[in-house]
Amino acid sequence: MTAPSSPHPDDALHFARELADILGERQGSRGYRDILRVARVVGLPAMKLAARETLKILDADGLPTLDSARRRTPGGVFLRLVFEACSSKERRRLFGEGATMPKVFQSRAAFRERFAALVRDHRRRVAAERQTRGETVPADRQRPSADQRRATGKTAAADRQRPSADQRRATGKTAAADRQRPSADQRRATGKTAAADRQRPSADQRRATGKTAAADRQRPSADQRRATGKTAEDRR
Repeated sequence: MTAPSSPHPDDALHFARELADILGERQGSRGYRDILRVARVVGLPAMKLAARETLKILDADGLPTLDSARRRTPGGVFLRLVFEACSSKERRRLFGEGATMPKVFQSRAAFRERFAALVRDHRRRVAAERQTRGETVPADRQRPSADQRRATGKTAAADRQRPSADQRRATGKTAAADRQRPSADQRRATGKTAAADRQRPSADQRRATGKTAAADRQRPSADQRRATGKTAEDRR
């Protein structure tokens, strides 16, 4: 295999289409679309470097899958090299949010370092061209500035930040409000003391209800027995 000789040396997408055709990726297939996406993100110089590295591997013995069950397709070799050489941010853009740093590398370290340097150069060149034209970074990829976060009341750690003391006081909730026992004033206002659930009625409460401490086990008085017409002789 030989690398594509693009008539448009500055057109990364044109180069990517020719490369996808050489690698056997059918137009419209997932591999074809992935190669074009790589071109948009990394630029032409990095694309050419990855293409040369891919063709070297294919001319040798190819590249196995991680489980060694089969040989990777030519397009799969190219995408694996890009996957390993990308930064974490670029990897997520190209291969999805779940893409993480590979645990096993099948590419050469020298290739990965050179590829990363070319991508950084491409990003700086694109940023400079946008600045010259007065363009800004696309909104979907732009991080809100500190002023924008302050204007919306959201800080960098807003999602995981505990409310401030002033916010808790404003809502009447303290740091330990969920586990805090009511104050003495709150208990008095509700007529409930700290030991209300287990407290025996006071002497005044028992007198008010006509019940003394030993009322349940106290024998009726002589007057009570006479009033009911029951004397001690009834028990003989």
